[in-house]
Amino acid sequence: MEKSLKELKNDYMIFQQKIPNYLEHCKTLLKIEKLSYSYEEIETMFKIYIDNYEKPNKLNLTYEELCNTLYAYSGEAFIFHLGGEWALGTTKSDKAYGTPTIIKWGGNDYPWSRISPMIWKRRLEKFGIEDMNPRLIFGKW
Repeated sequence: MEKSLKELKNDYMIFQQKIPNYLEHCKTLLKIEKLSYSYEEIETMFKIYIDNYEKPNKLNLTYEELCNTLYAYSGEAFIFHLGGEWALGTTKSDKAYGTPTIIKWGGNDYPWSRISPMIWKRRLEKFGIEDMNPRLIFGKW
């Protein structure tokens, strides 16, 4: 059964509250004290996800926790490099409906722009790291 918008908003609020916890998971997984969001760090985080999403219990995480960790990290990395802010995808016809997205990153000329870390997760699972060059995704255009 599809979740109601109210349920999706509640899930999103919980995700927002847990972003600091997810970023702590990232530091543990990356074995670092502070996140830099460098391209190398982003690529390493993508590799950790690829190597573990089928068996996240190896990391003492559930699949949902690992996904949310990836969403939080990649979203914060994107905001670090290109700006923007978190928002819930609320357009039913959008593939990112009901998921955390990043809006307002395109500047004043692109107020409609939004991007979804969920899509990056799907691409990682489907195509692997070769399809996910951090310099292309997170670099200034």
